Amino acid sequence: MIAGVAAAAAAIALLVVVGDVALRTIFGLTETSAPPPAYLLLKSVISVIAATLGGFICARIAPAGRVFVSVAVLVVLFLAAGAMVGRAMASPLEPLWFQAIVVMLGASGVPIGASIEQAWEVGRRRT
Repeated sequence: MIAGVAAAAAAIALLVVVGDVALRTIFGLTETSAPPPAYLLLKSVISVIAATLGGFICARIAPAGRVFVSVAVLVVLFLAAGAMVGRAMASPLEPLWFQAIVVMLGASGVPIGASIEQAWEVGRRRT
C-alpha cells in the first residue's frame, strides 16, 4: 500500500513540476509577469492529468482489497500537499483562490485514475 501511494505521489509531483516549468517557459513568464488565461487553464489541466495518472499508478500497485484505502490516502496527501504548496506560492499573479481550484480539480483526478485502472483490470480478466 505504501509503495503505491509513494510511487503515485512521486509521479504526480514530477509531472506537475515539469509541466509548470514547461508552461512558464512556453509563455515566457517571469516572477513579475501576469500569467495569461491560457496558462492558468493549462496548469489546471496538467494537475488533473497528473492526479489521474497518480490514481492509476496507486490502484495498479496497491494490494488486492487495499485499493480504496490507498487511493483515499493519496487524495488526502494530494490535498495536504496542494494546500501547503498553494499557500507558500500564493501571489497576486497566482492567487490563493486559483491554487485552491487547481488542487480541488486535481484531487478529483485521483479517484478517476483509480477507476480507470480498476475497469481496465476487469477488462483484462475477461479476455
